[in-house]
Amino acid sequence: MGKKINEIRTQLVLAMLALLWLTMLTAAWSEAAESSAGDLGGEYNFTWLDPDKKIYVLQNRRYTKANKLFVSAMVGPGFSNPYRSSYNLDPRIAYYFSEALGFEAFYGLTSNSGNNTFDALQRASPNTWPLVREIRSQYGLLVHWVPWYAKINVFNKILYL
Repeated sequence: MGKKINEIRTQLVLAMLALLWLTMLTAAWSEAAESSAGDLGGEYNFTWLDPDKKIYVLQNRRYTKANKLFVSAMVGPGFSNPYRSSYNLDPRIAYYFSEALGFEAFYGLTSNSGNNTFDALQRASPNTWPLVREIRSQYGLLVHWVPWYAKINVFNKILYL
């Protein structure tokens, strides 16, 4: 019961810190909006961010998705099972009908083997077997809805997301 109370207390403290941070951020944005409300002149005023820089709104789309096929793959270790070392391979293929709608098909393959925790448990108590559930493969079909085109200006370099 005490452990549960500590978890709730920790979550409450984190929520309060997040609320405090958002309040401070909102106040800074509000102050910046008030100071630049009368002087937009075709460019946004981010003097609160850096008084020497002028930041313009970027409207053009450099990369489009409509009627295109995308192929990707993810590879890496899995951390979901305490008694197994696993490695995942997840190839994917996606097709977008428009800039906002598309679908994706995937197949995940997982390689599992016993890890040091499993071996130590076997040495300590040879008659004890942990409950191990292994995922060996998975597949699926996803529908994508992407209503935003994202790009960000970092150090005068535009990153497309």
